[in-house]
Amino acid sequence: MAESTASLLDLSTLVKRSFITIDKKKYDLRNPDELPYLEYRARASQWARLAALIQKPRVSKKEEAEADTILRGLVALIVIAPDKVLAKLQRPQQVQIVTVFSTLLSTARAAGVAQRRGKTSRSTRGVRSRRG
Repeated sequence: MAESTASLLDLSTLVKRSFITIDKKKYDLRNPDELPYLEYRARASQWARLAALIQKPRVSKKEEAEADTILRGLVALIVIAPDKVLAKLQRPQQVQIVTVFSTLLSTARAAGVAQRRGKTSRSTRGVRSRRG
């Protein structure tokens, strides 16, 4: 049996963070991989609710307050910055931050899928069927 030189699992403890600039100062964004799975699952319904509220042509005052609460919570989770800085952000700015992070999340997922597919296709190269 031939020895495999390909790693089955490639892990890194170094976190590569993107950043945003608020009032000419850089603030890191959490890497999507940093979010604990349970935290991500708990927030998933909030992401969906926020998307629904943002897409509505008209919202009630109660819905507007709900959207603001969700946005503030998500931005606080995403951006590594003092509360004082986050409190100054206007709603459109908060939406931009959540949108950018969603893009990072989608990109990270797509890269993970592509990487898994690449490893799968490489690991099956040269495998011959034992059928006649």
